Amino acid sequence: MKYLQDIKPKFPLKRIALAGLAFSFFAAYIGPFGTYTNMGLQARFMFWFLDCLGISVFSVLTLYVLHRSFTGLSITSLVGLSAMITAFPGAFYIRWLFPFFSGGRDVSASVPNLALDVLIITTTVLTLHFILDPLITKALTAQHPEVAPKPEQKAKLSAPIFAQLPHDMRNAEIISISMEDHYAKIRTTQGEHLKLMRLSDALEHLGEISGAQIHRSHWVAEAFAEALEKVGRKHEITLTDGSRLPVSNTYLDAARNLLDGS
Repeated sequence: MKYLQDIKPKFPLKRIALAGLAFSFFAAYIGPFGTYTNMGLQARFMFWFLDCLGISVFSVLTLYVLHRSFTGLSITSLVGLSAMITAFPGAFYIRWLFPFFSGGRDVSASVPNLALDVLIITTTVLTLHFILDPLITKALTAQHPEVAPKPEQKAKLSAPIFAQLPHDMRNAEIISISMEDHYAKIRTTQGEHLKLMRLSDALEHLGEISGAQIHRSHWVAEAFAEALEKVGRKHEITLTDGSRLPVSNTYLDAARNLLDGS
């Protein structure tokens, strides 16, 4: 499906940890895979919490490494490969962890059966987080107010950066680029898009779009820069849509030159 090509994985660790904690409570209550008969409630919770934590960290790191190593892979391929790579290490991890909370008893399921369970659950969880959630988020945030740039300073839409955007944003204009973890958040006049790339790589794709880096994590287009202000001991730049971004001392002259048009 073509629209899946525009989805890129993001790694909010806090959110993943909260999801694992919620699943731990659920699994501790119902006691699947023999944990209900072999463990008490507290032991079940600790077992499932450590189980979820270990397998989640391994699968997400695997997906991240694959995405960094094979940039051409689609999100569906990344999810499938990560789940398959996680299956057997996850099964051995469960077999190793189980006796610590079951009074020394081993898990009854064989390694292949455990690997199949890990494969199914990991595929489901990764699909929910890395595929369905971005689709839902995109649908809910599809409407964005138009921001009028300065007419005399319109950016050129032929810049390579537009190839990194979803098709419905490729007629927009770039407002700013900000880093969030390992992602470049590209703000346009038709919405925002997260792309797994370094800021330096994003700037190389800007072509003839006029703008300046104002912080190690932020770049703004000249067409949307409105004012530079000192707030306390720090500086901020205000954009034409009312949003504000920090300006570090290292890039203060660049921000001033941006607003001066030089």
